[in-house]
Amino acid sequence: MKLKVTIIMITALLVASGPIVCHAQESMRFDSEAKKLEFIRQMLLKEKVIEPFRSISKHCAPMLKDLLAGKNFRAIEPVARADSEDDPRLAKWKQCEDFTHKNLEPMEEYYHLGLLGEPPYRYYRIELDGNKKNGPEDMIFHGESNRGHGNPGYEWVNLKKCKIMDEFAVTGRVSRLSKKPNAVFQNTLVYYKRKLWMIDYSEESYLELRNLDISDCIWRLYKLDKKK
Repeated sequence: MKLKVTIIMITALLVASGPIVCHAQESMRFDSEAKKLEFIRQMLLKEKVIEPFRSISKHCAPMLKDLLAGKNFRAIEPVARADSEDDPRLAKWKQCEDFTHKNLEPMEEYYHLGLLGEPPYRYYRIELDGNKKNGPEDMIFHGESNRGHGNPGYEWVNLKKCKIMDEFAVTGRVSRLSKKPNAVFQNTLVYYKRKLWMIDYSEESYLELRNLDISDCIWRLYKLDKKK
């Protein structure tokens, strides 16, 4: 399993009022990831500044061009959306509650959804391990949690071994907090030219595209204050 990145938030920001709370989750909910993907695209077309956050790979510029043009990106729809871990459609995710973990690191252990995060949940059955013969794998999107990882994200879990295999951490990071009041924060899973990517968008802040190989593309959506 790849090393999981622990996001540590500054204490002063954690106790601050207002924007921190609303920025930790998606700012609105969609009943279709395809609609959300198109919404993100339209929001990006309105952004006044889109520039690389740092020196990024050659594949990033063509990806951004395709995203803005609505080409080569396909939204991935979950098999279930749920507002409770007790939703019967998520019953499969309860099978590890009484599991005795052996030879697993603490960050690899999976017991139940509540330790990953709170609702809303989006449950995906998609190909993740590169072996199509054994069928699709299980991935879940969860909201933030005070009991587990804290930040919203997507978790790939092997439910037979009760092991967290990998993750996409998403909105909620300090570096992604927009200074704009009531800013839009959205994330979604997509296929870009048949490869899995996660899009993380924060209005007038950052756009990130990342895959499970830890290859990412990040753009800044604001102007730098050159006086500082």
